Amino acid sequence: MQILSSLHGKCFQEQADILNLYHWVLLRSLKLRILSLGKQYLQTSFQQLRKGSEKLATRGIDRWGITSC
Repeated sequence: MQILSSLHGKCFQEQADILNLYHWVLLRSLKLRILSLGKQYLQTSFQQLRKGSEKLATRGIDRWGITSC
């Protein structure tokens, strides 16, 4: 009976280890996805800022609001 309960405990420990590993992988992939989305957001934001400043530059207005002749 003791052997059976020790095997049962070992089985639970292995299941807990697998579950912990699964949670670690899940959290890691979620973290990487969030970082990827953040990087994507920053890249598009900077692209929009660059396009906006290029439009202003073509109008002769620099970033300080000074028009060139």
